[in-house]
Amino acid sequence: MNFFYHSRKLPAFFVFFILVFSSFWAGKAHAATSPYATVQTNVPLNQATNDSINGILPYFVSHTTVEGPVDTLIDATSTNTPDGNVILGPDNTWVGVAWDFGDPAEGFVWKLSRIDVWISAGDELRRGIRADFSVSSTGGVDEFTVISNSLHWAALSQNSQFNYLRYDFPDQFIAGATNNMDRYPVNGFRYLRLNSRGDSPSGGVDWQTRFAELDVWVTQIPSPDRPVFSSVKREPNGDVTLNWSAILGRTYNLEYKTDLNQSSWIFLEAIVADSETESAVDESTAGSQRFYRVGLQP
Repeated sequence: MNFFYHSRKLPAFFVFFILVFSSFWAGKAHAATSPYATVQTNVPLNQATNDSINGILPYFVSHTTVEGPVDTLIDATSTNTPDGNVILGPDNTWVGVAWDFGDPAEGFVWKLSRIDVWISAGDELRRGIRADFSVSSTGGVDEFTVISNSLHWAALSQNSQFNYLRYDFPDQFIAGATNNMDRYPVNGFRYLRLNSRGDSPSGGVDWQTRFAELDVWVTQIPSPDRPVFSSVKREPNGDVTLNWSAILGRTYNLEYKTDLNQSSWIFLEAIVADSETESAVDESTAGSQRFYRVGLQP
């Protein structure tokens, strides 16, 4: 999986993003805001959309739930009956609920785009969220890797509705002001798990969140292990610009032939990818015909 590799040595032209969020919890609360969290607000539940896990029962649950069937976590019941939805527990431990997206089409991998979390905050003892997400290619309970910086740890004001939190995952690495604000693309998995973290920080607040619903969006993208040219363009000066799907930090060999009947390919350049879309320019093509291929080095 390729969702948390990146060197801190970034090219000079790399754009740095600093994400600033407005808070709706008390300033004195101890909180760590995930950089993936892009929306935090209070809205009624029962706003389900046709997401990627709509109707898909969980692959497994790591622990026994306090009350309510886990399969309701993906389907809203009512804005007036929050306890009719799943409630995760027990306190002071973690509970994981995982979904299996199956194998993508040949030559493709799953990409995580967005997660919406609906939180029941009407309980005085559970008016917070402390959770992160992990992914796996095998699905073993101990074979999941936590998505870097996905832990969201915040106190919420008690309210009669439901707190809503949205996560957006980028297409490429985005550096934050500090390492714990970096955002990574999440690709190459099959299983996604919500990890509800139930320990109690100082102050006696119970952080075992009551999740009422989870909506997830995944898409299929070309497998970086089998790079695919997204564009090949001849420029006005005769140069050829090539773009392909890539894995951050991996090295690709760009090769060409002037005739497909040639017995071997001619090496052009080795390129280390610094994003999920890599590019190269062939400046020696004037007046010639060329066939290109790109391959991932072992």
